Amino acid sequence: MNRILTRFVSGSLRIEIRGEYAEKFLNLSLTQGISLSNIVRYDERRISADIILADIYRLRPIARASHCRFIIKRRQGLPFILARYRRRKLLLIGAVVFCIALYLASSLVLSLTVTSPYSLSQTEKARIVALAREAGVVEGKLQFTMDLEAAQEHISEELPQLSFVEVTIIGNNVLINVVKRVDVSEDDQIVACGDIVATKDGVIEQILVRKGTECVKAGDTVTAGTVLVRGYNQGGLVAASAIVSARVWYSGYGECALDKTEVKNTGKQYMTVELSWQTQIKALVWGDNTPQYQYYYQHQKSVPLVIWRNIRLPVELVITYYHEQQQDIFSYTPEQAWQQAAEAAEKNAKIALADDARIVASNLKEIEAGDRIKRARFTIETIEDIGDFSEADQQTQQQYLSLLNKENNSID
Repeated sequence: MNRILTRFVSGSLRIEIRGEYAEKFLNLSLTQGISLSNIVRYDERRISADIILADIYRLRPIARASHCRFIIKRRQGLPFILARYRRRKLLLIGAVVFCIALYLASSLVLSLTVTSPYSLSQTEKARIVALAREAGVVEGKLQFTMDLEAAQEHISEELPQLSFVEVTIIGNNVLINVVKRVDVSEDDQIVACGDIVATKDGVIEQILVRKGTECVKAGDTVTAGTVLVRGYNQGGLVAASAIVSARVWYSGYGECALDKTEVKNTGKQYMTVELSWQTQIKALVWGDNTPQYQYYYQHQKSVPLVIWRNIRLPVELVITYYHEQQQDIFSYTPEQAWQQAAEAAEKNAKIALADDARIVASNLKEIEAGDRIKRARFTIETIEDIGDFSEADQQTQQQYLSLLNKENNSID
C-alpha cells in the first residue's frame, strides 16, 4: 500500500523499450538501481514496464549503451493530475471545497436508534438515548468529535441491568445495541418435551430407547424428518432419548475426459488503482483497465481513506489485481481417465460421510459414456446413528397427552 501511494505521489510512466537488445536495457537499468515494475514482453524486440518519473532521465545513457530506444506510452500519478488542472485552478478549488463539504455533511449524526434482541419499553429506550446524549452523542454533531467508548461506559454504569452495550455509527445514524440481563429460572432450564427424529434416509438396524416411546422397529425404511421415538411414556411428557443405528448409503459421481484443459497461474500480475465515491463515480489514477494478458482472473480490494480514528474521507481506493493464467491441455489414455474418474467419485462419496460412520460395504461402477470421456459411480454403505432431538410444539404435546389419556383409560 505504501508503495502504491509513493508511486502515485511521485508520478510514474509506462514506457515501451524497442530494440534488438531490449534484455540488455533491462539488465543495465537494474544494475543502475532503477526500479522497473509490471514488466510485459510483447516479443523479442518490444518490452513495456513502469518507471518512477524521477528516473526517466537516467534511462537515456542506458538507451545509448544498449542501442535501444524507449517511448512513453502512459503518464500517471499526482504530478500529471496537478499539471492537468494547473490552468483550471477554480475548478480544482471548487472540487476540494465540494469534497470537504460533502465529507462534513456525511459525518453529521442525524438520529439515535436503540436496538435489542429483546423487547424494550419506550421509557427504557428514552432513558438510554438520554444517557447517550449526556456522554456527547447528540444529533447534529460531527461523528469524529464523539467518543463512542465513553458513551458505552456511561450507559453501562448508569444502567447496571444491561449486560451488553455497544454504540456504533452506520451512515448518519448512531445505533445503540443493548442486551438486558436475564435470570433463567430452574423451570426454564429443564429440557422441554421433544422427539427423536431421523437426520438421514436409511434402514433401521437397531434402536435402543432410554426415554420415550418408539414408533419404528428394526428393518423399517425411514426418511429424513421421520419421528423415531415420541416424547412421552407412561409417566407423561418427556424429552426423548435413544440410540438409533441405521444403514445409510452415500453415492459419489466422477468423470474425466481423455482431453482435459487445466488453467494455472503464472505468478505475473497487473494492478490498477481507482478513486471511488459511493461505489458509483470512479476515477482511474493508476494503471490501465485493459491488461495485456490473454487469460487472467481478477479480484478487487477496497481501502477506505482514514485520516485519524473515525475521520474518514467520503472516497476510497479500489485496487484491482489481474493475475495472468495459462491453459495446459493434457491427454489421458482410457485407463488413466477411468482411474481419475474413479478417484473423483470416491472422494465425492466420502464428503458427506459422518465421522462416527462405520463402513460395511462399497461399490465402484462404470457408467456408460462416449468414447472421449469416462464416468464412474462410487457407493458406500455405512451403519451410523441417525437420531437427533427435536423439541415438540404445543399441538404435538396436546396430541401426546390425548394418547396418554386413551392408553390409561384402556388399561383401567
